[in-house]
Amino acid sequence: MKTHIVLLLCFFVFNFCAYKQKGNGSRIATKSEIRFAKNFTLRPKSNYLELQILDPEKGTVERTYALISKGQSPRLAKDIQAISVPVKGLVALSATPIGMLHKLDAIALVKGITHRKYVWNPTLLRNIAANRVGEFENIAQLNPEKVVKTGANVLVFDGFGSYPMVEDKLKKLGVVCLPNYDWRENDPLGKAEWIKLYGVLTGKEKMANRYFAKVSKEYNALKKQAVKQPKKRSLIAGCLIGDLWYMPAGNSYAAHIFQDAQFDYQEKKSKGTGSVSFSLEHCLNVHKTAAVWVEPGVSSLQALARLNPKYRFLDAYSNKEVYCYSHRANYYWENSASEPQHVLSDFIAINNGEASAKKLYFYRKLSE
Repeated sequence: MKTHIVLLLCFFVFNFCAYKQKGNGSRIATKSEIRFAKNFTLRPKSNYLELQILDPEKGTVERTYALISKGQSPRLAKDIQAISVPVKGLVALSATPIGMLHKLDAIALVKGITHRKYVWNPTLLRNIAANRVGEFENIAQLNPEKVVKTGANVLVFDGFGSYPMVEDKLKKLGVVCLPNYDWRENDPLGKAEWIKLYGVLTGKEKMANRYFAKVSKEYNALKKQAVKQPKKRSLIAGCLIGDLWYMPAGNSYAAHIFQDAQFDYQEKKSKGTGSVSFSLEHCLNVHKTAAVWVEPGVSSLQALARLNPKYRFLDAYSNKEVYCYSHRANYYWENSASEPQHVLSDFIAINNGEASAKKLYFYRKLSE
């Protein structure tokens, strides 16, 4: 059950900045245009870059930070927290920042994680084994002194509207808490665009912009290609957790990718950006004839049948058209946010019935 919940969470799981520092000529945010992401903004000020993290529910400003380069010391309002950039290191209590830092050749800046069992990145695993990276499995009871010993000056965590209980103490010790809301973005490119924030934090903004431009171009080309598909296959997503079946809501990240891959997703009109829940009876009635089933949370058909024998009544199960990333979940958690073009490519291949002829990138057909 714990594995199912973690997999599900991971599943649903506008500004132009051209800023040149005065005085010493150092630069922050040479060119960061935020076009798709809705949960953060970057705005140039006279001698720093303003980062605003937005509340995904209300769209209002949740926190404001000043990203300050070396040699600058601006006067800040009390509600603005300062972050010196490039950062000395980050404690990443979320998987997607690890993948984005990997893309920026900045994995050495990761000084802390939740637990090594949730990590895929080989370099990071070696650093953990060498005791160069701290583990903070109990996020609710962080040890501030242990965080400081990592050498990090920023702690990134999945935002749920609440902050670590020891935030004030961490702040006094020079560590800023920064919520990550990439998982609340409903546009696949908006989710990937968070790499621009990590580009600024690590001093690799240009690299981040180039990477995102490449991803955006590839994603849009695949999306355009998918429109030419002669037939849409029907799709069911998610799985039972307890007595309820959770699926992506109609305006969620996953539902957008289903649509871009030209799947016929029956729940596309459901409201929300997260998940919606249904009874098993509803799913067996509405989705019985769905051609494809994705994200069941396990890697074999036998495991599915053991979880609930009634899964066998779904045509996708009977026809062995069930796909998931659970065979390599850590890899998916770390990299899918910054590689939406590969998620889309997988779904297009599955929709076209080409999954057996083409090696999928993240996903795999469930074994028997």
